[in-house]
Amino acid sequence: MILISRWSMLFSLTVSLLYISIYNIFLRKKIFSYYSTIPYMSLLIIVFARLIFPFEFSWSYVIRSEKVFTRINDFLEYQLYKNLSIYQLLQLIWITGIFVSLFLYFRKIVLGIKWQKIIIEEAHEIPSKYQHVLKKIGVRPRSIFFSDKIIEVINFGIINNKILLPDIDYSDPELEGILLHEIEHVKHKDTLIKLVIHLAGCIFWWNPLLKRIEYDYSVLIEYQCDENVVKNYTEYEKIRYVETLKKLAVIRSDLVHDSCKVGFASVKKKSNLIDRAIHIFQGNYKKKHGLLAIISFELLAFFISYFIVIQP
Repeated sequence: MILISRWSMLFSLTVSLLYISIYNIFLRKKIFSYYSTIPYMSLLIIVFARLIFPFEFSWSYVIRSEKVFTRINDFLEYQLYKNLSIYQLLQLIWITGIFVSLFLYFRKIVLGIKWQKIIIEEAHEIPSKYQHVLKKIGVRPRSIFFSDKIIEVINFGIINNKILLPDIDYSDPELEGILLHEIEHVKHKDTLIKLVIHLAGCIFWWNPLLKRIEYDYSVLIEYQCDENVVKNYTEYEKIRYVETLKKLAVIRSDLVHDSCKVGFASVKKKSNLIDRAIHIFQGNYKKKHGLLAIISFELLAFFISYFIVIQP
């Protein structure tokens, strides 16, 4: 028999927050060392699955906590004004915060789309001297634009992706490395996934720990794209690729409109560039069974949470 109550929903929320906290406090450095986004996506899927299915079973083991949870229940039931309890007030604040966060985010997206249209209208198509590079890697010329209004490679769009490049002089290897990197983002739907992760942050607007997960994912997708691009490169070609990163990182600064895009030289600190360079040359030699163990642990914790329930 399946049961749903206020306490099963609160317990579900508590478990979800516990997963996120354990990740940030104990597992973040270890998971990050694998340079893989898989544990992050599985963690978010599990967190939201636990929230979407906040039920308990009749055969679940119930831990009674009369002293602590009864007092919490009394606190939540305390009437502030007529029929408004503290529990209802907290629900109202959370829901209001979600709508405000979503409004601000979608407003940011709309402004970003307007900004992108203006930039593209003033941009020009890729010069003919680079056409042979596009033909070599199989990229449509109409999806590539040059602009003197930007100082960072910008990949935007979810269905019809477009790539904007700063209007500077590139060598053939530089342009090839940049475009191959951006193609990897398109292949893995990184823009869409980042949008979904940010929406999750809008739902849990009061939890700063999700911001760290969002940041980690943004960094890791750059590592993964680098790794996929250089996996068949020689040492000399890897050096040229790192030099391209350095070249664009030097002229890069923060952009005002950063919704729905992923940048090639997303390097805010010197240490980030050094870490990416090290990973490009050393590769990822972590054993894959380590990732399997982490994901197995996440799934095990998810299923166990339905067998044990804490209530007043």
